[in-house]
Amino acid sequence: MKKILTIFLAMMLVMVGIVSAAVNITSPVPGQNISGTFLVTWDNPLPVSGLYLHYKQTSDCSEVNDWTSIAGPYSSSSGSYPWDTATEASEGQGCLRLILGSEVYNTTGPFIVDNIKPNPIIVRTGSLIVGETLTFNASDSTDSGTGIETYDWFFDDGPIDSGVEITRNFTSAGTYNVQLTVTDYAGNFNSTTLQINIADISFDQSFAYEAGILNISNLSETFDTGIASVTCNIVSSNPGVSIENSGRNCTLSWNNIPYSNRGVNDISIKATNSTETKYFGVSITVYTWMIDLEEGWNLISFPMIPTNENGDINTSVGNVIISRIYNSLPGGTEYVIMRYDAMTGAWDKVRRTGYGELSTIVPGYAYWVKVNQDIVLKGYGVKTDTWQMPPSVELGRNWNLIGKYGLTSVQKQNESQNLLLDSGALGNLADYPIMYNGDFLSSIDTLDYFEGYWTLIPGDVDGSIAYTISEADYNY
Repeated sequence: MKKILTIFLAMMLVMVGIVSAAVNITSPVPGQNISGTFLVTWDNPLPVSGLYLHYKQTSDCSEVNDWTSIAGPYSSSSGSYPWDTATEASEGQGCLRLILGSEVYNTTGPFIVDNIKPNPIIVRTGSLIVGETLTFNASDSTDSGTGIETYDWFFDDGPIDSGVEITRNFTSAGTYNVQLTVTDYAGNFNSTTLQINIADISFDQSFAYEAGILNISNLSETFDTGIASVTCNIVSSNPGVSIENSGRNCTLSWNNIPYSNRGVNDISIKATNSTETKYFGVSITVYTWMIDLEEGWNLISFPMIPTNENGDINTSVGNVIISRIYNSLPGGTEYVIMRYDAMTGAWDKVRRTGYGELSTIVPGYAYWVKVNQDIVLKGYGVKTDTWQMPPSVELGRNWNLIGKYGLTSVQKQNESQNLLLDSGALGNLADYPIMYNGDFLSSIDTLDYFEGYWTLIPGDVDGSIAYTISEADYNY
């Protein structure tokens, strides 16, 4: 009789809504980051039956419609449910509620569901030499959900560290593995490993792509290992690198270096004989172009679209010329850069002593560059796709400063069908006077990449003329 009375009283309390004030979802709590299989818990001091657990992807837990039942019915006074958030929830904010019939007992949220692993990225700077300090940076790591909470570093020679950026030095040459593990606020983690080769001795080389193909001049570098009857082996490098032994010398070769290897390439070599071992590090910087600038004025052009070392298009004069001058001789070179605008008759310029109006470098135009000492201008670029969007610049009925397109030298007579005249007809650059270093080109003289030229297109019409590539300008 007493048990029946207790159940009757509980049912009456449910009917008048008192129980709804007593049922509490204890986990998750609002603002919590959850992932994987998460244990949802609730506490109810009075026994009821028919409780269901509902979920909704939303940031507003007071919404009434479109909730999904994920568990139930429950009859115990307290309960729990192992919720597989990877299959039963959506990424982002969400809410949970307990419901009996049409009565909402308790709601919790919004919390954040995050089951996406972070993406760890290691950036190493510093010389791969014994005793030199190396910096390992993880700030480029990403997480599309709750964000990265911890960065943990592991080295196979023992030390462990944590933080977005750390420094290390190695006391002996050899191959080492650097592991980075990043963990987000929801507990998801991911790891990546970077293998580095620490050398006893290192040297640097710089090379530029050979004209006509996106491969650089073949590299051949011979060095004295200091070890008699040496055997050299490549420990780490890019595909295509080879090495030969001759006495105490080793010759490193890398033929037809592809465009994808632009930027810095680190190669590690192990030289041994029966009693000695040395590690050598070769750092090869592959540029798309290198232009010799002599002291004074230089008329140059860029036959490709300028990029940064990652291949991203960047035509700013700072990326293409100014920063390259500073990198060649930091802070020591005075410069002036000028381009003639035939449409307005004005000179656009920029100089070290003050900012000017010239802001971008465009293939098809030529530029006067003045420096106060000899330097080599090095940089990166990509050929345009002639089948999709041929490059084009505006020329005027006047003298124009132009640079040729493409990575081959072309005779003037073959510069054809590359002008869209203001009349709408196609014209040939070959039909107009072209001057180089004060001399007019003959029909068999060549237009060379990286050089600049004056060309005269006479007439009284104010409209512009489009100068683009000819079939002879590209070698695919």
